[in-house]
Parts: sequence; C-alpha cells; structure tokens
Amino acid sequence: SHLYFFNKNLSNELRLAVTGMNSVNKIDSLVRDFTSGKVQKIIYRGSNNYYQYKYTLREQINYKLSAKSNISAGFFAEYMQINLADSFLNGGVFHKYTDIHENTMLFRTYTQFAHRFNDKLSINLGLHHLYFALNKHQAIEPRASIKYQATEKQTLSFGYGLHNQIQPLQTY
Repeated sequence: SHLYFFNKNLSNELRLAVTGMNSVNKIDSLVRDFTSGKVQKIIYRGSNNYYQYKYTLREQINYKLSAKSNISAGFFAEYMQINLADSFLNGGVFHKYTDIHENTMLFRTYTQFAHRFNDKLSINLGLHHLYFALNKHQAIEPRASIKYQATEKQTLSFGYGLHNQIQPLQTY
C-alpha cells in the first residue's frame, strides 16, 4: 500500500494484493485382513487438484471539497486464475469429471460523495460499476445512505444499494 498526499485536500492511495488457495486430495480405499487388522491392499480411486489465485490492484483518489464534504473515486482490477481437475476410477478406467483452466478479469470503478450537514446529520452518495470479463456481464450499482446521530449512543441510519457479486469461477 502506498499513500501520497499531493496537498492538504488531495491524496492518492495505491494497493497491490495477491491471494491464493490450493487443495489437493487423493481418494483411496484400504482392504484389511479382518483377523489381524493389517492392510492387505490400497486401491487408488481418484484425485482432485484445485487452486485459485487472485491479483488485485486498487487505486483511490480522495479530494476534500470543504470541511464538511469530500469526494473519492477509484478502481479495482482483479486478475483471477483457476485450475480445477478431478478424476475417479470407475470400472477399472479413470474418468476425468472436471477439467477447468480459466483466467479472467474483474474491473470495478466507483465514485462516492460524503457530506456532513452538521454534527448530527450526514449523507453518502455513490455509484459503482462492475465488469466481469469471463461472461461480459456489467452492472451499474447506485448507493445512498443517511445517518442521524440522535444522542451520543444512539444513531439512526438508512441505506440503499445494489450490490452484484461473482460466484465461484467454476460456476461459469
């Protein structure tokens, strides 16, 4: 993460992240001698290998319009890799049930405006855009909220937003 202040009202933040998961499973059966309990034979039944990696770049710029208002805008770019392969022994022959090797991108852009009318009342307005390259799906997502601080310990908030999400890549 890198945060840079151009001046007292304008800042920029850049983040880079890598996440991943890997799972390898082998499926087998044991044949035991019932009197001694010793394993006589191991029968290999199949395996699966699954991994998914995600590389994320996030850029955000913040601008303080006044002591009570600010605006921020930015984007996320995510590169995703998936490998899902499994096979099982059936009738003495290995059958590959799944063999997925995919790469795709997810792009998200957003802008948000926040205004504090006074110490008790504030609003947030935003607009997000999502584009998923694998199936060429895109969505516009408006968002809004209002918050009223009734007392020091009581807050009343209302919010509205459309939120899309991608499913696990093997779903597509």
